[in-house]
Amino acid sequence: MKKIFEEDFLENKSEFLHALANPIRLMILSLLEDKEVCVSDLSNEMKVKQPNISQHLNILRNAGIIKKRRKGKTICYSVIIPKVYDILKNVDNMLKK
Repeated sequence: MKKIFEEDFLENKSEFLHALANPIRLMILSLLEDKEVCVSDLSNEMKVKQPNISQHLNILRNAGIIKKRRKGKTICYSVIIPKVYDILKNVDNMLKK
């Protein structure tokens, strides 16, 4: 059977797309483009409470899109799949038509 029909592959693909399917997570990815950002900075910039931001960050991290790094008591995040921005740009282009 082709890989695209294997259950594990479809589950991973679904989890990845689900991680992108939320306005808050899209805003987070926008802020993480080309730089690492700490949770408190994301919360302040987005005007969203830190526990809510952390839940969305966990979804993105579990999907393998971002990674976290601890700096003392501070946790910062960055994108590890930069091609995610190509996907988002393609969606932007499709919606503009």
